[in-house]
Amino acid sequence: SEVDVVEAAQRFLAARVASGELEVPPGVSYSFAGAYQNQPRSETRLQVLVPAALALVVLTRVAAQAGALEDAYTDVARTRAQWVNVVERQAAIRLRHADPPRDPDRRADRDVELAGAENRMRIERRRYDEAAAAYNGEARGLLGGWAARWAGLPAVAPTSDVRGATP
Repeated sequence: SEVDVVEAAQRFLAARVASGELEVPPGVSYSFAGAYQNQPRSETRLQVLVPAALALVVLTRVAAQAGALEDAYTDVARTRAQWVNVVERQAAIRLRHADPPRDPDRRADRDVELAGAENRMRIERRRYDEAAAAYNGEARGLLGGWAARWAGLPAVAPTSDVRGATP
């Protein structure tokens, strides 16, 4: 590089002056000028700017990830509320049909209604698990973990098979 060439030339001249081979008259000085003078300043500036730019990129990415996590967690909360609602409706249907009817047609209607309530519950549970899995996928990893903490969100949304997740 230019800096290396200039530094080698300065060492060469300094050695010649020190050995007496080159005499610099009093009042005379020499210096190197040109583009090489800007390189040390540029290197110093880059030592500050590059880390700052990288930090800005990481912060921007974490902020974007936090927004995506907030959306995903909202979906988890919404699907859980829907699941809870369906489970409560299923319990009400079971309570309403606690005594089996004597009429075979009414018994068939009851069985269809109970089967429908059970199916709705399974569908909403699956939707909840899908939303929780999507959130957990977004929150996984270094940036996802930082984003979740930054947004005040949990690191993991429990799936329906985890104790405490079931309504």
